[in-house]
Amino acid sequence: MSIPIIYFHTGNSSYLNISIKQCKKFNDHVILLSDDSNSDIDVEHHNLYDYHDDVAKFHKLYQHMSTNGRGFELTCYVRWIILANFIKKQNFGSTPIVYLDSDVMTYCDYSEKESLFEENYAGKVCKAKRQNNYRWSASGCISYWKHDMVLKFKDYLFGLYTNKMDKLKEKYQYHVDSGVPGGICDMTAIYLFSEENNIGTLNDVLDDDSTFDQNISVAENYLDDEYEMHADGFKLLRFEDGIPFCRNLLLNKTIKINATADFANTEKRPQIMHHYRSHD
Repeated sequence: MSIPIIYFHTGNSSYLNISIKQCKKFNDHVILLSDDSNSDIDVEHHNLYDYHDDVAKFHKLYQHMSTNGRGFELTCYVRWIILANFIKKQNFGSTPIVYLDSDVMTYCDYSEKESLFEENYAGKVCKAKRQNNYRWSASGCISYWKHDMVLKFKDYLFGLYTNKMDKLKEKYQYHVDSGVPGGICDMTAIYLFSEENNIGTLNDVLDDDSTFDQNISVAENYLDDEYEMHADGFKLLRFEDGIPFCRNLLLNKTIKINATADFANTEKRPQIMHHYRSHD
């Protein structure tokens, strides 16, 4: 069974088409939820405004507690509401889905990797082991979701700013007091949701000696200082037949990279894009 791969992105960023094109090399069913600005991309395109139910309701409920801009954080939340609406209206049934950020480079068939997860998983997100000092962060940048869990997460977001306000304020106060950037965002919500449900991490090493990399710009994946870094400040990938591998320094072995996120990092984009394009 081919798992649907779903993107959410507004605007026509140059890296969006690169990410989708790369994903389609390995996966048959790729979907883009977006506005009309990128409708010329060769992909199954759906207008996000056809799935806008409850978005205005969430805008009224949302309370901004982040050093990032309000508009940015709201968009990050709203994509999950639109994704849930899309899945429900398209009647995906019991089919699981994969969500990808538009700065992810894919080197695997996601349907094949699902067999490596335990049968009773509810979802898999990008979540590092270290969560002390109110890090409380998990990313959906590369994430597997059972159908009903996406719908459940939408409901969870609406409860976040009602019955979990004490927990959110506790975390945000840490940022205020310590001066550490960040605060409350959708990654906070995904972390809390994953802790309360059977949602694991994609960042550890799978049984086939592969992993999903949530940020090419840091040595951490599941553990701190885990992977070898390039001098220009991103993971040192070595390609074999178009597939990237990276040295896991803690295991002292080479690990296959199924997908990597944050390749569009603005500070390192020229070096990273040159690195990737040389292996197209």
